[in-house]
Amino acid sequence: MKFNYPLSIPNITELEINSVLSALMNGEVAQGEKLLEFEQSISKIHQDSKCALVNSGTAALHIALKALGVRENDFVLVPNNTFAATLFAVTYLGATPVIVDFEAERLTFDLELLEQAITTCIALGNKPRVLITVDLYGHSCDYEEIRKITDKYEILILEDAAEGLGATYLNEPVGTFGDLSILSFNANKIITTGGGGAVISHNGKWIEEIKYLANQAKHGYPHFIHDTVGYNYRLSNLAAAVGVAQLERLPDFLRKKKSINDYYAEHLNGDGFEIVPNENKNSSNYWLSLLRNSQMSSFQEDLMLILQRESIETRPGWRPMTLQPAFKNYPSFVSGQTENWYTQILALPSNLSLTESDLEFIIQKVKLAIKRLMN
Repeated sequence: MKFNYPLSIPNITELEINSVLSALMNGEVAQGEKLLEFEQSISKIHQDSKCALVNSGTAALHIALKALGVRENDFVLVPNNTFAATLFAVTYLGATPVIVDFEAERLTFDLELLEQAITTCIALGNKPRVLITVDLYGHSCDYEEIRKITDKYEILILEDAAEGLGATYLNEPVGTFGDLSILSFNANKIITTGGGGAVISHNGKWIEEIKYLANQAKHGYPHFIHDTVGYNYRLSNLAAAVGVAQLERLPDFLRKKKSINDYYAEHLNGDGFEIVPNENKNSSNYWLSLLRNSQMSSFQEDLMLILQRESIETRPGWRPMTLQPAFKNYPSFVSGQTENWYTQILALPSNLSLTESDLEFIIQKVKLAIKRLMN
């Protein structure tokens, strides 16, 4: 269904079009200078980390886990509140996701449950090799507290910053807190290449291995020798051309996303409703603005349907992994907070193209719908 007020779609201008045309005119479709330019730009805004570009955020997760040494039957700690791709990547390697709940007020791991999960795995003789953090909806995890636990047990962190580009934690860029970190440039993200991702790290050895594996694990041109199994995970030069232009516009995107979030908060906060605020010493990128009410479980579906009839797209939070049939048999350590939070929030249209009059219309319809449903 096409909405007049969609949740989050690409914002494309002549800058992106001209960047792609430049690559086409140079005959650089699959490989070319735009890839190097995009890679260098991503590195620069992430404290000069090394960067490997790939064709999706999911590919980035998969190949990063492999570089971190995850193997069949390993345990990998994952959050209950995430998109399924985080867990898919673990299963691609034959490893076992161990699902841990989060603290709804801070959008970060429940630290007690996290430590309980780790000690339980250790008691089973299989200490988790990696913890995957997810910077949810552009809000970072509390890395100071998480690092205390992972350092104690010597567990590596893979930061899933697919939703977090441009956000900060303690004034440092999200995407720099993992031993390896990943980004996504899917069509609905804050910047897009139409599909794509990146793995970033200060560990150049890991990044070089990832580049090798993502390029079919081949060397020895023109005969091409393969010493191990590789993957066709390369990003195209045309996709990178879009990314170069989008990244140039990121500061404007961040200002616009914040203004949308602030406008919603100004007009919707109150009477038990709030736009989910910043937590964890962070500055969000406000990828999606989230409306929360503790009683929303009783009218969430009806509210979405009413707004849909007004051509306003809304969406609940990510369905908890413990409620996904694909992951029902995996170990989990839960308090119920993720499942409760899932029913208490609704993501509102957060498009960069939204005008003030658009926002006024959406807010008016949200208020009218809520009044109708709660009376």
